[in-house]
Amino acid sequence: MQDDRLPHYEWLEVRGNDYHFVGPTQGYSRLWNALRAAARLREIEVAYETPARRLIQDDDGAVTGVLADSPSGPLRIEARL
Repeated sequence: MQDDRLPHYEWLEVRGNDYHFVGPTQGYSRLWNALRAAARLREIEVAYETPARRLIQDDDGAVTGVLADSPSGPLRIEARL
């Protein structure tokens, strides 16, 4: 646990909230916790250290996937439609 946590963290902790810092600021933590929960709910795998390089689009311009660089090489990820 970080030593520089905000004073209201204890207020949340006492009430049984699963709230913790995962990044450098409070906002980052809230965003990550919300995204992580949404990804788990939809069974979406998070690919760390895999920057997106280009969106894949169909003939109408709709995004259908992404080209990314993974630690093991180039990766093509198709969107769920």
